[in-house]
Amino acid sequence: MPNLDTLTGKYIDFRIPPGGTLSAVEHGKMMQGSPGFLRGKSQMVAARVYDDPNGPAGPLVTNFRFLEYGQGAITHCRMDQPVLTGPLSGCWCFTYLRGPQKRVAHVGTLVSPNSPESMFVKSSWKARIAAHQADPGRRFTQVKGNNAAQIMGDAETHVLFQTVGGSPYDINVCAYFVNEQAWSILLCREGGKTKIVKAKPMPLVDWARAQQLQVFA
Repeated sequence: MPNLDTLTGKYIDFRIPPGGTLSAVEHGKMMQGSPGFLRGKSQMVAARVYDDPNGPAGPLVTNFRFLEYGQGAITHCRMDQPVLTGPLSGCWCFTYLRGPQKRVAHVGTLVSPNSPESMFVKSSWKARIAAHQADPGRRFTQVKGNNAAQIMGDAETHVLFQTVGGSPYDINVCAYFVNEQAWSILLCREGGKTKIVKAKPMPLVDWARAQQLQVFA
């Protein structure tokens, strides 16, 4: 994506997939290798940008990798492009290095932080960070993250819902990562397009601090 300041208030022709419950095949894949980690849930996107959802597309195209949400799973991808995550409410997203490669992970908890799925996915994330410390090609380093929904705040989504109405699933908070920056982005559907309503900088918390917070303790 280009500078988010220039995209706020504009529209893109990409609908945010909601993600959600894993299929039996996906659940089986998640339990192979590093338990809890589900591969193959990202896609490259080249979205056209519109000033008006009902008007013609402008010359601008925004390119990013979309990382889907998986309920009770850790979806992850390379950060070879800017990364936009699927919708989240209580989930944390992280950037990290696996060996020399920079990556993004969406730790897919449920609304209840103490549900079996949430407990499983958080313990899987903590276990993988602690693993392979003697292997420089596999260990995770420089782990940093935050919760984009908390950064955006409930008041912002409530005001937007009162404004646009419709299904609450047409309003999403997602995380966006580019270079060393992270953002919380508020999105909604309008006129058959996705509107970028607001973007807030999202400071990333080092894992040494994050794992002491109640959500991971």
